[in-house]
Amino acid sequence: MSGIDFKKKYEIGFPVFERLFNMDSNSLKELLQRICASHPDVSVLKEGSVKKEICDDRPQSITISYYSSFSITPFGINYKPEHGGGSTVVEFNEFFKLD
Repeated sequence: MSGIDFKKKYEIGFPVFERLFNMDSNSLKELLQRICASHPDVSVLKEGSVKKEICDDRPQSITISYYSSFSITPFGINYKPEHGGGSTVVEFNEFFKLD
């Protein structure tokens, strides 16, 4: 991905990510359970703990963990199982809408 593509994807996804970042933990988990309802390990979103990371006053990431984890960045939602490699669940592109 070139720097221009990276910047464009960030600019498209950041408003969605920022809305998620500003939600309280329970509301966030409920919304993500609906977005990721077809994922086989959606129970992580019910049982997991929410951790939000800020760097220089700018939201960086959200992680919901319960052995396995879902991480949310301005680029989308990724899943990382307890053992093994991760995968992209949802990409925040121009077609993705929260409403």
